Formats: sequence, C-alpha cells, structure tokens
Amino acid sequence: MAERELLVVDELRVEIPTHGGFVRAVRGVSFSMEPGKTLALVGESGCGKSVSVQAMLGLINVQGLRLAGEARFMGQDLLAMSEAQLNTVRGARIGMVFQDPLSAFNPTRTIGEQIAEGLVLHKGMAKQAALEEARRLLDECRLSEPARRVVQYPFELSGGMLQRAMIAMALACGPQLLIADEPTTALDVTTQDQILWLMQELQRSRGMSILLITHDLAVVARMADDVAVMYAGQLVERAGVDDLFSHPTHPYTRALMRATPHGEMVRGEPLASIEGSPPDLFAPPPGCGFCPRCDHAMRICEDRVPLLFTSRRGGGVSRCWMEHPDYSRARVVGDA
Repeated sequence: MAERELLVVDELRVEIPTHGGFVRAVRGVSFSMEPGKTLALVGESGCGKSVSVQAMLGLINVQGLRLAGEARFMGQDLLAMSEAQLNTVRGARIGMVFQDPLSAFNPTRTIGEQIAEGLVLHKGMAKQAALEEARRLLDECRLSEPARRVVQYPFELSGGMLQRAMIAMALACGPQLLIADEPTTALDVTTQDQILWLMQELQRSRGMSILLITHDLAVVARMADDVAVMYAGQLVERAGVDDLFSHPTHPYTRALMRATPHGEMVRGEPLASIEGSPPDLFAPPPGCGFCPRCDHAMRICEDRVPLLFTSRRGGGVSRCWMEHPDYSRARVVGDA
C-alpha cells in the first residue's frame, strides 16, 4: 500500500438484514484513491455503489448490519471507528453531496443555518461568523444572491440551486475528499453541465479528491481519472478513464457502453439493451454474477467466481475468465 493513497478500501463486505434473510449487497470490493484525483464508481441501480460509501461512513442505521473488510482514510480504518470518531470525520475531512438535495436538507431550517452548523461544530466558529462564511461559500459555489439564499428555506430554491447549496455545505470545512452521489440526477442538461463544471473548478482550487457515484458514462468521461465498474455487489473492472473507454474488457462494461447514446448513432437507431436481470443477492450465484446475461459465458463462469485479472488490453484489471492468462491458448479455462 502506498502512503500517498488517500482512501484504501480492502475487501469491503456489507450484508443487510431483512425479513427474508441477509442481502449480500457488497461482496469483497477493493479500490484506492490518490489525493487530488477523481474516481468514478459506475454501475446500474442496486449494484452496491451507494451502499459501499454509506457503510464506510456509518450511514446505514440498521440493527444487525454485518460489515467486514477495511476502509482506511488517511491511514485510519473508518469501519473500526466509533460513532463519536466518525462524527469528527464526516463533514470535516469527508464531505458528501447526496443524490436528492431536497430530502437531504432539513425543511424547517434555513440554508444558511444548515451550512453554518458544520462550521460551528467542526471549526468552533461563532454563529454569526459561521453564517457569514456560509454566505461566502454560496457565492463561491456560484449561487445567485447569496445573502438572500442564506435566509431562505430549502423549498424556496430550485433543484439546481439546492445542489449548489449542498456542495457549499459539503465543502464548508475544507474536506480532503468529496463524495458525490449521483450529483446531477433530476437536473436539466444545462444545469448538469454547470454543476459538473463547478465541481471541477472547486476541485482544482482546493486540491481535493472526488469519489463520484454515477451510472452516467458521459459524466464519467468528463470527470474521472479512474473508473471502478460494479455489478451485483462486486467490482468487475478497474482502469484509467482513457483505457476503459478505449479498451473495455469486462462484458458488462462493454454492454453498458453499447446501451449509452453516442454521437455516431443514426437517427431512429434503437439503443442496445442488456437482456435479463441482475442476480438475487439473498443467494448470490456460485460463479460470475453476469454469467446469465453474458454472450461469452463458459462452463467455468457458472460455478467459479473469476479473480481480478490484469487486462490483456489496456492497463486495468477485470473480473472475467476471458482475461485469464491461459484463455487465449486454451479458450476454455476449465479448472485453471
């Protein structure tokens, strides 16, 4: 492990109790991040992207939750921290932009009060000074009439305004890591572009890292340095953004790209779909989770989970038997 890594997640496992048993929502996910870089966690709904991050930060308040593995942030394991210790990290060293800003804000308190709360708690600022800093943060996040927005309530702001206010709140204490969970969901195209531009500008000016959770490959191409693709609670491919788009190796990654609109499409051309459904995570399959939906599935895929092999094309890793070193020679890996 390199000391320069800001966040190192090692074999993270999350099992959520329900009336029907435990859902194995995250199954041995590992990745790392360097300071100042952007890592995108990509995958369809239910693949475990948001659950992974929420589990690391202690945001899944479910009795009987099972956690395993490590999530070392600046050398400290978040999973081993008490609630009091996590409270010194959340909002201070790690900021988070939630998927739905309207539900993330308290509707009974003003925008300024909610931004100021973290400054009072983590920075020890007086209330009036914290409110003035909240106004400055809203201005930095390009929110119009910041002095007016400070005293307004969440319902008085549009979706784009609320997203800017949430970014301001997440950045208030100068975090080293910003986690953005689907930050452009439900925003129109113009506002999406403005929010992404703002995040890039703030990252450059502050030198922070961004962990971006998204299913939008266009956002990934624009924002990310590295990409981790998740499917059925597992990481199935990891590569630099250029390598991933030039040489996607996992069949699921390639299927995602075929299902994404692109500039070379002919008018009226239908988008390719991924047939079938993700596996039941109450009882995950013994082999590759993507096997039933994969056009290249082999016998070994049904009963053995592939390791993360170094990709034969590009510079990443891929959880696919076709990347096994002997695949090109044997074609079917068998008991390899």
